[in-house]
Amino acid sequence: MNKLGAYLVSQKIINEEDLEIWDYGVFVILFNGLTMITTLILGSFMINWHFALYFLLFYFPLRMLLGGGHCQTPQKCFIYTHIDLIVVFVIALIIPKLILYIISMIFIFMAIILYLLSDKHKFFKMILFIFYLIDLFVFTHFTYLKLSLSCAFILSSYLYFSDKITSKIKYLSKETL
Repeated sequence: MNKLGAYLVSQKIINEEDLEIWDYGVFVILFNGLTMITTLILGSFMINWHFALYFLLFYFPLRMLLGGGHCQTPQKCFIYTHIDLIVVFVIALIIPKLILYIISMIFIFMAIILYLLSDKHKFFKMILFIFYLIDLFVFTHFTYLKLSLSCAFILSSYLYFSDKITSKIKYLSKETL
């Protein structure tokens, strides 16, 4: 990346002061691309490719909207992301679908309530609510679509709640000091 960045600076395509931003942007795109590819492979291997594709289509926007915990390094992020994915995919295989759907609806409903009370933009709240409505209306006719959306809700909500709990614990521990 450094050589490509240096070449773009030498060709005056980007400014030298923007080189660090450009490098970071390329890294994020490549990292997210690798994560998506490995998620597709993992989901296809564990369940099937329809499930994996639908999961990606729902999970990444939900993750971006809700946010959640972050790791200190990209390597930890990659490892923890895939551990979380494996756990959610195994849950999807083990737990009866109706129970999984109910759990996902409860999780995302609780996340939506907390999210609506937050200071996030109204546009993001509307998108999240639309995802919830889609889940309410996508019943057993679209099995992998429903399963993927439920898994995306569970993982996104879990990450959102864990971040909120961690932040609250840090805040409380600072107050007691």
